[in-house]
Amino acid sequence: MATQILQKYFNFSEEKCVETLKNKSLTATLLKVAEECDTQLQTEPLPPSAPSLLYQLATKMKSQTHHGLIIKYILSSQIKSDTKLAAAIQFFKSNLSVTNQSEFEDFCGIGVEVTLGEVETVVDQLIEDNKEVILQRRYRFNKGELIGKVRSVLKWADGKIIKEVVDAKIENILGPKTDEDLAPAIKEHKQTPSGDKVATKQIQKHEVGYEIAGDALNFHKVGENYTTEGYVMTPFTKDLIRKHLQQTGGIVVTRFPPEPNGILHIGHAKALSFNFGYAKANGGICYLRFDDTNPEKEEKRFFTGIIEMVKWMGHTPYKVSWTE
Repeated sequence: MATQILQKYFNFSEEKCVETLKNKSLTATLLKVAEECDTQLQTEPLPPSAPSLLYQLATKMKSQTHHGLIIKYILSSQIKSDTKLAAAIQFFKSNLSVTNQSEFEDFCGIGVEVTLGEVETVVDQLIEDNKEVILQRRYRFNKGELIGKVRSVLKWADGKIIKEVVDAKIENILGPKTDEDLAPAIKEHKQTPSGDKVATKQIQKHEVGYEIAGDALNFHKVGENYTTEGYVMTPFTKDLIRKHLQQTGGIVVTRFPPEPNGILHIGHAKALSFNFGYAKANGGICYLRFDDTNPEKEEKRFFTGIIEMVKWMGHTPYKVSWTE
C-alpha cells in the first residue's frame, strides 16, 4: 500500500520505494503529504510538476504546519517550479502564519508567468554581451554565471528552461564539441612573486585573518538562524533571537569544545581551525569550552596541553569555560 502511494504521488520507482521505506521518519512525512493530497485532489489528476515539488516540500520543510497551504498551490499549479516552492518555504521561516494572502502570493511569485520568449530574449542579450569570451573559452566558458544573471533578471523563470535555453544558444554559436573541447583542461601555473612581495602578502593575509570558502560562504548572518533550511519557527523564536543579539552585541560567537581526556590529535585540527578562523574572519570571538567535564577530576596536563596546542595553532580563546 505504501509503495503504491509513493509511486502515485512522488513518481518513485520500485527501487526508490524500497530504499525510502527503510527510512521510517521520511516515509511517515511522505505519507502525510500524500494524505493531504488525497484530501485536496479528490478525483482531480495530479499535475505533472507536482511529484518533484511534493517530495521537496516533505524533505526541506520539517514543520508540517503549513504543508496543507503549500500543497494547495502545488496541486493547482500556481506553484510549479523549484524557485516558487523555495520562496514559499522561505516565507514561513520568518512568518508563523499567512495574515495577508496577497503578501504571501507576491513573495512566492504566484500568478507571475515567464514565457520561453522572455527567457530567450534575455539569454540572447547576455550571450551577445559575452560573445567574445564565449568564442575564446568555448565550452569551458562558465555557463553558471550566465544562468545566474538570467535568474537575476527573470526571478520566477523555471531554472530548467533557463539552462536548456543557455545550452542550446551556446551550442548554436560554437557547434558540436571538438576533441579539444573534450580534452582535460590544462591548468595555468601563475608565477610566484619573489622576495619582499611574498612576505608582504603573507603578513597582510595574517593581519586580516582567515579567508572564508566553501559552504561557509552561505552561512546565515548573525540573528538570522530562522532562515536556514529545516529551522522550525515557534512563537518565541524572534524574542529569543532578540535577547541573544542583545547579549552578544550582534557579533559572531563560536566555540571549540574538546573533551580533556587526552591531548589533541589531527582529527581536532579542522574543528579547531574552522571555529577560531570563522570567528576571526567575521570579527567575532571563539570560546575554548571543555566539554562533559568535572575540572576537579580531570588531569591537569590535558587542560594545559590543549590550551598550549590552541595557542600553537595561532589562536587565543576569548574565554576558557567548562560544561558538565
